[in-house]
Amino acid sequence: MLFLSSYSPLFLILGLLNSGNSRLSVVFYAIAIGSVLVLFLFLRTYRGMTPDQVTIKTVSSRDSDALAYIVSYLLPFLGISFIDVPGAVSLVIFVVIIGIIYIGSNMVYINPILSLRGYHMLEVEDGSGKISVLVTKHSYIAPGSTIEVWSLGDFALLQKVK
Repeated sequence: MLFLSSYSPLFLILGLLNSGNSRLSVVFYAIAIGSVLVLFLFLRTYRGMTPDQVTIKTVSSRDSDALAYIVSYLLPFLGISFIDVPGAVSLVIFVVIIGIIYIGSNMVYINPILSLRGYHMLEVEDGSGKISVLVTKHSYIAPGSTIEVWSLGDFALLQKVK
C-alpha cells in the first residue's frame, strides 16, 4: 500500500487528463482515493501494537528523497492519455518496473502522501549500528535520544506519535 499510495497523485492527475472517458476516470480516482485510505488504515493499525524502544546514535534528513521521487517518476507521465494505447501500455510497464525496484530497494518510505501529512524521513543509526529510515512527525531527533518505534520492514521504522 505504501507503493500504491505513493502514486496516488499520478492516478488523480490521470483521472483528470482522461476525463473524456468517465469510466476510466472513475477507475483512476478510485485507485487514488482507495490507496490513500488504505495507507491511513495501515498506519492506524500500528497504534494498537506495542512499540520497541530505539536509542538514536546518528541522524540525517531524507526529506529531499520525496522531491526527487516526484520529479523523476511522476512528471514524465503527466501528458499520457489512455486513449493512446502505446502510451497506456508504456505507463503500465513503467509503474510495474518502478514498483519492483521501489519494493526491492526498500524505498517504501518515499511517499509524497506521507510528506503532505507532515511526516518526515530521517536516516538513523541505532546503538547497535543498524541504519534505518525513520518515518516521523518530527523534523529533527537529537542523537542520544530514545524513541518508540514500530518496524515497517527490515530497514524502515515508524515513530510512535505521542
